Amino acid sequence: MRRDGGFRWGRCRVLLILLAAFPCGGCGGGGDGAAKGTTSELGLYTEDGLSLSGTFGSEVHQILPMLLVPSAAAANGIVLTPDTSPGAAPNTYLCQIPLDLGGDGTNETVVDATLVLNGDLFTFGPGFGGTIEGTITRGGAVVAASLAFRFPGDGEIEISGTVSLAGALSGIDVTATIDAAAPIVVKVATGGAGSIANVCTYSVSGDVRVEAARGIELFSALWTFSSHSRRINVSQVTRVDDQGVSHDDPDSSFEVPCENGAIADWGGTYDFDWFCNPQEEGDSVFVITVTGPNTIHVDDEGLTYDATAVPGNPHVVTGFFIDQGYREDFVWTLSRDGTTFTQQSVYVFLPPLTGGGVCGGIGTRRP
Repeated sequence: MRRDGGFRWGRCRVLLILLAAFPCGGCGGGGDGAAKGTTSELGLYTEDGLSLSGTFGSEVHQILPMLLVPSAAAANGIVLTPDTSPGAAPNTYLCQIPLDLGGDGTNETVVDATLVLNGDLFTFGPGFGGTIEGTITRGGAVVAASLAFRFPGDGEIEISGTVSLAGALSGIDVTATIDAAAPIVVKVATGGAGSIANVCTYSVSGDVRVEAARGIELFSALWTFSSHSRRINVSQVTRVDDQGVSHDDPDSSFEVPCENGAIADWGGTYDFDWFCNPQEEGDSVFVITVTGPNTIHVDDEGLTYDATAVPGNPHVVTGFFIDQGYREDFVWTLSRDGTTFTQQSVYVFLPPLTGGGVCGGIGTRRP
């Protein structure tokens, strides 16, 4: 397909990646008890919540491509409007995004937020950033976020601020705080050195202070993420038990359990609809063959290329292809039931041409 120049980015992309990067303490989740870092009930509650954050991130990846085309966003219930209310700052947007975290076809989770940027999205580049105030609502649980973010370049996002969950359902209040002077760094994991997946699809580095409270019971710990390790270190642990007695617990570590599937789930034939910014769209038929323990081969109507699974995340693959004077690097995310996959990609023209753009796509498996 022919490409035309210019970089553009879906407006809610920033919001969704930011929210996906944070722990959703107490929203649900869970996993192998052997992977846990603490024996405290409140501590386990926060660690279980981080696993749901990984699921949230995966679902975000499924709907991100739709944001590139207004008709696709509207068809999936995504609302995105500039804030024109009196006193609204320039480059302010109102976003509402429904999500299916339960995997049952019902959008039981809603992201509702205000995004204030430090420049026009179409001038996106290093130093681009802003603030976000929003909520994630799932059933009777509401997670509130107040964050600052910045894109330093190289596909990374720096994030600081606070995310909190009021314990209306569980009786446990949870707060996660990141120091503005030491933001965490989040990027999509590739599995290479310095890009190990430690929150499902993501590679996170930096410190998060996590606190939980229920009545007189208190729990506080420092989570330290490293992009070189799957395990999250837990230190500076203090807690007050239900008798009001204070304890200093030893350091520990844990892994985030994620619903990863298998590389074999990719095999099949898909009808693929793609769309790009600058505006361009089309369709193709993909035949995907599993060729190894972590690789797949793609026949895109005669154009062939390979993709490799992110270690620990076989439902996420990365790859690239070169065609008609441009190179396109992509991330594909397969749905939990294996019926669809979505694409996020960036393409650049090869010399002597200049420019490029971003694309999304949705592949639907044929019976």
